[in-house]
Amino acid sequence: MKEVLILMAQYNLETDEEMLNIVYQIPDKKFFGEAGVYYKSLHGILNHIILVNLLWMRRITKQFNEFSEVTHKYKGIDFAGLKNIVFTEKVDLKANLLDTDKDLKEICDKMGSNALIKSLNYKNTKGEERSKVMWHVFMHIFNHATHHRGQISALLDQFNVDNDYSNLIWKV
Repeated sequence: MKEVLILMAQYNLETDEEMLNIVYQIPDKKFFGEAGVYYKSLHGILNHIILVNLLWMRRITKQFNEFSEVTHKYKGIDFAGLKNIVFTEKVDLKANLLDTDKDLKEICDKMGSNALIKSLNYKNTKGEERSKVMWHVFMHIFNHATHHRGQISALLDQFNVDNDYSNLIWKV
């Protein structure tokens, strides 16, 4: 399982970088503009992906203290909600998305196989106690990012922008 998670973490990082290189060519009006999606815009979707990455990393490092050094740089970020716009500048969005991807990969690289079958105990965004197996958590994180990259791809299609960046099989 560890090899699968490392592969998914690397794929997540490489694919986000490819996607950002395409997305950042979009004029600001389209990048920041209302696009008729749940998170309002490309900008909103990217903010959401980062916030969810950070939320899960905080949950992981709360229980697995050995990874707290990975996430110390994110302590000042406000989690008022998963639609919250934390990063207003394109350059900050790109840097923080790639940083969180690298940090997730580092956690996957360093987490022992025994830890991956342990449960992560946390409170969800409604304050309810939850417990999930660690490798399930990582699969959720990577699946979540894939879902939102698909939304971004659909928006890029609507903007008539070529965007074939998501084929895992091409990267292994």
